[in-house]
Amino acid sequence: MCFLQKSEYKEYMMGFSVLRPDEVTSEGMGVEFVAFASINGKAIYCYALYRVPAKTSEEYAEMIRELLNYNGKQVKVKLKFKKDKIKNFKIDVSSIADVYQNERLGKLELLGWGLHDSWPA
Repeated sequence: MCFLQKSEYKEYMMGFSVLRPDEVTSEGMGVEFVAFASINGKAIYCYALYRVPAKTSEEYAEMIRELLNYNGKQVKVKLKFKKDKIKNFKIDVSSIADVYQNERLGKLELLGWGLHDSWPA
């Protein structure tokens, strides 16, 4: 009998929103995403805080304006399952860059994350 069960990874396309596009990091260049979906009949919300790779406040503001224009777009999220429960996730930032057709967005730096079953967390 095996007591150890390996983790399983699955990729999903999820809707998303951009939250609090303001000064959320010490450098004042952060943005928060939430990807959401119903997986196996349960709502999940994947929150991720990123530092935006902008050199100036004008460049940052331009990228935030672009990020806020997300109507109906989806991003790729890799979910980690263990014993049929979601344990972790990773938003694929290259899929964010693809959605917006902007290579700079593929350089978002992850600062923090959280997995929740309600909105807002």
